[in-house]
Amino acid sequence: SKPRGQPVQRPRGRAMCEWRAHSKGWSGKEEAGEAACVADESSLGSRGGRGSRVLTASPVPARQLMNSGRNFSRVEVELSWSEALRYCRLHHTDLADLQSMNSVHSAGALYSLTRSTHAWIGLFFNVSVQGLSWSSGSAFSAPVWSSLPIFKEGLCATLYSISVFPSLGATSCTAQKPFICYYGV
Repeated sequence: SKPRGQPVQRPRGRAMCEWRAHSKGWSGKEEAGEAACVADESSLGSRGGRGSRVLTASPVPARQLMNSGRNFSRVEVELSWSEALRYCRLHHTDLADLQSMNSVHSAGALYSLTRSTHAWIGLFFNVSVQGLSWSSGSAFSAPVWSSLPIFKEGLCATLYSISVFPSLGATSCTAQKPFICYYGV
């Protein structure tokens, strides 16, 4: 396995976060303790490397949803956004990319995966474009079913529900949350 902090090649167009392993766990920028995420070809750290909390066994998803050729699964294990991203790429395709669910009808279907507890999805603040990007590399456009919270460096998106429709939240990428993965095209 590569030493901590050494670049590892990732498929083009996928998310990369500047994570550094510390004795206190994963954090981003050393001085700020936050993540700096960019869409790039490389990623820091190694899958399952020293200091990593990535799960190697796939727990049974709590809830599942099939939509537009994608199978979405909510995993109730609480991980940081980068740890959840690695888990989803290891056991599924990626963290949930909801770009194809940009209608009120499809957003209503997401309700089955949400609850009042926020869960990570693949949306993050991309410092290279100073805006939002999907970890899968899909282009981002604002959803019609939820208003966007304010995002800045070190914040990643969560999905939660307090009514019939899901909502988007912006939370520190280092927070521990359950997450939603997808499998498919």
